[in-house]
Amino acid sequence: GCAEECEMNCKQGDMAEIIESVYGINVGKIVEVCSFQGTHSLLGPIWRIRSASGELITEYGAVGFTCDCADKWLKPIPPDQQIDAKAINQKVTA
Repeated sequence: GCAEECEMNCKQGDMAEIIESVYGINVGKIVEVCSFQGTHSLLGPIWRIRSASGELITEYGAVGFTCDCADKWLKPIPPDQQIDAKAINQKVTA
């Protein structure tokens, strides 16, 4: 599958920042990359992601803590910066 063949930004288990989304609604949110969902004909590799920073909104208007996101719309957060990102998000949501 594409998970092995394509050059992807993220891998399963990464923490990442959403840098682009449909209508820009989830940009800036911090998420955990959970599982590879397959390859979209236009967007390429797709991950199931889980929010670490509040609710996510799908392109259909559904609200929840998991959704699917194109790999190219995710920017991995290096492990040494992950604690800071989680701490910042806890302050924002508290």
